[in-house]
Amino acid sequence: MEIAGGADAAFAGVKAQHALRWRSNFGGCYIQFRIRGSRRESAVAAFYVGDLRLREVGSIASCEFMNPDIIHALEIAAIVVAGTLTGSELAVAVFFHPRISRLEDAVHVQAAQTLAKALGMVMPFWYALTFLLALLVTFVAHTTRSTPWWLALASTALFALISVYSVLLPVPINNQVASWKPASVPENWRDLRRRWDLLHAIRVAFLIVALIALVASGVINSGA
Repeated sequence: MEIAGGADAAFAGVKAQHALRWRSNFGGCYIQFRIRGSRRESAVAAFYVGDLRLREVGSIASCEFMNPDIIHALEIAAIVVAGTLTGSELAVAVFFHPRISRLEDAVHVQAAQTLAKALGMVMPFWYALTFLLALLVTFVAHTTRSTPWWLALASTALFALISVYSVLLPVPINNQVASWKPASVPENWRDLRRRWDLLHAIRVAFLIVALIALVASGVINSGA
């Protein structure tokens, strides 16, 4: 529950400088009470925690309930989606592309096109879902700006930056590969493939960092 002071006309415009916090497990839910305002504004609030009745407040009140099971489910979902995304991109970088680069040119091009078309349809949604889940973990699973919150925020920011990076650099090359005709492959096609591999390796490195931050956030939060 968060209460922001400022209703009293005599104290209008006074910025919140003092905060009192209570935490309690009530009915299987995690509840946080926070009063913000001056000393006098904070003093007007009195709580009956048993039935969650607010006796007297000079401000707007809101109450937030989040079951720990829901939080854990959200964190697991985010880690699973981010982990499978990272694993898929890692497999492409470490196993698939190095293998097909040893094939004959015609077979190489055909295999690269097949992969480019398939991933081009799936990855936009996968990256978007990963970012949204990380964002939810940051602002729903964590109620205070503690170490888990900062780790989750860093992970979310990295997933957002990686998505923008992908759209600007690897995706245009991927679209070119998907549109190639077997009889009219550009002469520099191997140079484009090598450039994509480099850009993809950079992307995978940041995905791993983002995933580690997300996992660490969940682990620390669970142990708190």
